[in-house]
Amino acid sequence: IITNNIENATDYGLLAVAVYKDSVVDELSSDTFETRLTANDGGGQSYFSAELATELGIKYSYVDSMNDSASDFQAVLLHENLTNKYVIAIRGTASLSDTVIADTQIGTLGIAFNQAVSMKVFMDRVKPQLPQGAELDVTGHSLGGHLTTILMGMEPDLVNNIYTWNGAGVLDTPISDLTQTVVDAINIWGTGVYSEAAQYILDNYDSFISELKKSSVQDRITNYVVGADIVSEIGTNYSADGETFIYTETENVNSAVAHFSSPITDALLLQRLMGEIDSSVIYTDLI
Repeated sequence: IITNNIENATDYGLLAVAVYKDSVVDELSSDTFETRLTANDGGGQSYFSAELATELGIKYSYVDSMNDSASDFQAVLLHENLTNKYVIAIRGTASLSDTVIADTQIGTLGIAFNQAVSMKVFMDRVKPQLPQGAELDVTGHSLGGHLTTILMGMEPDLVNNIYTWNGAGVLDTPISDLTQTVVDAINIWGTGVYSEAAQYILDNYDSFISELKKSSVQDRITNYVVGADIVSEIGTNYSADGETFIYTETENVNSAVAHFSSPITDALLLQRLMGEIDSSVIYTDLI
């Protein structure tokens, strides 16, 4: 039966799309989350209606974000109002840099290394902002799903659940393959938090993979996939339940269109509406 699971899935699917908007990850802006969602900033794959922005703005508040021009990593930390829950949404591929560097690194190294370094720096900044006992979920589409999985391996005691949407998986990469990448990164970034983060990933990458292989961690990973998508077939996504398939109207056009994030959220919103109309509807009847 449709329960809060579809509600949570819809929210996290929408947040995985929202983080594509430049206004959502603007570190200098004092705007509310609702205003960030409706800003006509020219960025992202989706614009939010005033009604949907209001709904999300009532439920979530902006806490912090990163828009790292060095690696092109983008993420936002949100607080679910009136609860002790927080959500990090991580952006997927949206720029030439993402395609040429991050996506290529996944294919050759098994990890989008440069963006993972930025993510580690972001997390070190975020963790002190989380109150004791806070529950932290993470969501991401495509490249963002890949980084979300890496983050679960990196912070299994901090992250509660992760949700990926047509997310690329993670490869068991020999540390030797990462060594030169770390050296190159340190040469680019010099000393400081970025080089320290790069070294941290090198030193602990094996433990990230080991954590992802634990059943107690895999039980907290949900991978949503559109049937025709091929990006989600890259690497391993580690969910104990395998892939959770979502039907979209565009999935049979071609694999590229099936990968888009907006049709996923359209489908989730429709499924949520059906559940609100008739609470006895079985989820499998809608896919």
